[in-house]
Amino acid sequence: MGVKITVLICCFNGERFLKRSLESLVGQKVKLRDFEVLFIDDGSKDCSHEIAKRFEKRLPLRIYKNDINLGLTESCNKGIQLAKGDWIVRLDADDAFSPEMLGTLLIYIDLKETDFIYSNRKDIFWDKGEEVNVDLQDFNVFRLIASGIAMRRSLLFDIGGYRKFFWEEYDLYIRYLGKSQKLPFHIKKTLYYYSVYKGSMTSDPRKIEQGWDELVNEWGINNLKTYGSDERLNEKFANNHNC
Repeated sequence: MGVKITVLICCFNGERFLKRSLESLVGQKVKLRDFEVLFIDDGSKDCSHEIAKRFEKRLPLRIYKNDINLGLTESCNKGIQLAKGDWIVRLDADDAFSPEMLGTLLIYIDLKETDFIYSNRKDIFWDKGEEVNVDLQDFNVFRLIASGIAMRRSLLFDIGGYRKFFWEEYDLYIRYLGKSQKLPFHIKKTLYYYSVYKGSMTSDPRKIEQGWDELVNEWGINNLKTYGSDERLNEKFANNHNC
């Protein structure tokens, strides 16, 4: 039997949290033959590559290094091409898996009723020293993050992978679910630990606003609202009806 799950890590200058992220994979309670870790170093200038290399004997790990920084979407698409697993789940270099993550996914990936498996998560606010558990039972695309979602590699191929959007995950999820035509499956456990801190990609208000404009221009407000709600999307909806 082949590899069941590919854990995809696309990393650019991620040395601050990377050891923690990879250690969370060492701690998974599953057989090594059931998963692989695919590490794409997107032209990092720090010690990310060296840190990953230290885990080659501890994980079923394959490491690739881009000669130049290609950006997140191209690195993710490279990972989709190289992956051997039937399912792909992203892990950001500054985040971590619960020790139960892969074992729990292995219980559910044979379900024929779904192509999209997600769980609750814990948001860790490093600058504040706070942790918040996020219950995602009521499905809302715009409350999900880019990582921690298990999707079938074959379907990711069918939709052409990621496109260059600021909210590349929302655009991908909408296209993926439209292709799948199956309901998402929610695991009632906290399996993903998400880092929030100053300087992260989603901490720039200007880029966030531009990202929402980009989605609205591509999909339209009414169509986006069929996938969930968000305060910023609601504001754009109200402004559109006030014109």
